[in-house]
Amino acid sequence: DNVMTFTSKGKDVYLWRDDRARWDRDENGDQLKHYLLEHIKALMVRNVALWECRYKTHHAEWLKLKTHGTSQDDWVSMAIPSTGDYGIEPGLIYSFPVTCTNGKYSVVQDLEINDFSEERMKATEAELREERDGVKDLLG
Repeated sequence: DNVMTFTSKGKDVYLWRDDRARWDRDENGDQLKHYLLEHIKALMVRNVALWECRYKTHHAEWLKLKTHGTSQDDWVSMAIPSTGDYGIEPGLIYSFPVTCTNGKYSVVQDLEINDFSEERMKATEAELREERDGVKDLLG
């Protein structure tokens, strides 16, 4: 069984684990399995709570932006499909600086990116690619 389920805030959460069989073969398998499962549950519950909080905040901001837009001298970060801006792989969902007007967004162009920021952006892109590629077979 490669699926672990638990409940968070009344909702079932499913976690696929490829290495459960390895845990069962461990000399102290039961203790290790119990520890790891409890640790994973705690992390998942925390991550679900953080995601819910971020989603609610982002959704409230999005509604505000859709109604009022950004001011002329301001922009926000928004996770959108890349079209190749800032050298990010097209199609990858990535957080870009955008302005919003009349319910539509536009990527802010030509922001100055220092070496440190460019390095972090590339690292983030690599992580997002790895996460996307890791679930490609699940997406059909």
